[in-house]
Amino acid sequence: MYSTNWLSLFKADTEEELEKIKGMEAPVMSQAINAYYTIMASSEFREKERLREKARHDEAQALFHTKSLNIADVSNLNLI
Repeated sequence: MYSTNWLSLFKADTEEELEKIKGMEAPVMSQAINAYYTIMASSEFREKERLREKARHDEAQALFHTKSLNIADVSNLNLI
């Protein structure tokens, strides 16, 4: 979901890999992972992530639509 980019901070692709890192008992990593979980639990953070994802989706849709219309120069379009 939204956490995929954040997991890359810990060189983890899944929540399970993140738990393995946390299990290594490195205090700094445990603190960072706990901070990650705190941030992810924030409804404000989740809403901002949702809006970012929507903006990326809308931009991709606009570019797809532009290509489907065979418009060669997209730099003249005001997409956002």
